[in-house]
Amino acid sequence: MLSQIRLLDDHGQIVTVRCEHVVQEQGSGSIHQISFTAPHALRAHSVDAELDLRVEHFIEHGYQSWSTVRRTTPDDVRSERADAPRWFRSQMLADRQSPGAELAGE
Repeated sequence: MLSQIRLLDDHGQIVTVRCEHVVQEQGSGSIHQISFTAPHALRAHSVDAELDLRVEHFIEHGYQSWSTVRRTTPDDVRSERADAPRWFRSQMLADRQSPGAELAGE
């Protein structure tokens, strides 16, 4: 299910670390516990994970990450959200480039 995982620095470059991935099946799903170990102190910007799965429905997050909005499908990205002013997207979203192009949900 988890085909690749990478740790990225502030410039989007892959950081060399040791990764440990433990999967625990639970009911109809699974829990993925991931830990990184580096030989020295480092600052990481993001974790990039590629999952081999197809989501049919999920709960979409609103402009703030804690506000769920609706049950939706992956292809319903509401392209009109990309027209929101940059300052608004920068203030209300973790990733200001994502509205109208992708969805965030769980």
